[in-house]
Amino acid sequence: MALFRKRRAVEQPPVLESQGEQSVEVALVTGSVTLEVVGESHRQDALWNIVGGRSTEHVRQEVVAVLIPETTNEYDPNAISVWVNGLQVGFLSRENAARYRPGLVALWQQHGKPIALQGAIVGGGRRPNGDIGYLGVFLDHDPTEFGLAQEPPSQHHDAHVRTGRHEVEASNSGLDDLPLDDVGAIKMLRRLLEKERGALDRHFAFAELEHRLYRCRDVFASALEEFDTTCEVHWA
Repeated sequence: MALFRKRRAVEQPPVLESQGEQSVEVALVTGSVTLEVVGESHRQDALWNIVGGRSTEHVRQEVVAVLIPETTNEYDPNAISVWVNGLQVGFLSRENAARYRPGLVALWQQHGKPIALQGAIVGGGRRPNGDIGYLGVFLDHDPTEFGLAQEPPSQHHDAHVRTGRHEVEASNSGLDDLPLDDVGAIKMLRRLLEKERGALDRHFAFAELEHRLYRCRDVFASALEEFDTTCEVHWA
């Protein structure tokens, strides 16, 4: 996996200023909890490059993503960038970067190599207006590997609907009343979308439904197919 031009000591994690051609061994940390990636909208060229070029077809490609704790980020001293195939595809959210950075650095020191997570690039498809849909990144992990508590499912949707969350709460959309279990939440979200006509509430309900369906990909066989369909309807 091409990550960076020059490898440095574990105690001084590299700052990826440009992609290189050297293959670097990584330590893979696995799990089934979704870790949020942000900023993908600014990395669409890189994401389409990774999946083989732009297409009108819906995309879901499994990837291995490397987490890099940056040392000279002027906007966030705790910044953690996310890299796939030597290309940056986003960051961890500012809140998650602060929480995960100590554990990430400790894991890097423990294994003596960069830390990677399994994940997927998803999205694309043709929108009704003719544009191609955006690609996003989902990562899977075990928070306890980073020294964090295993959060209950009810807390995970906070990050996924992070943008404009106060508008959603103010409009009493019902997202805060979702059941703890994903299957129950999926049923409730489908009922909500059947009756809800507000564009903002529908957007956040779709985003939450996509998140829950993807997290259930190992729970019931149709979850990924339903995820794809939900993404297409959401874009529409």
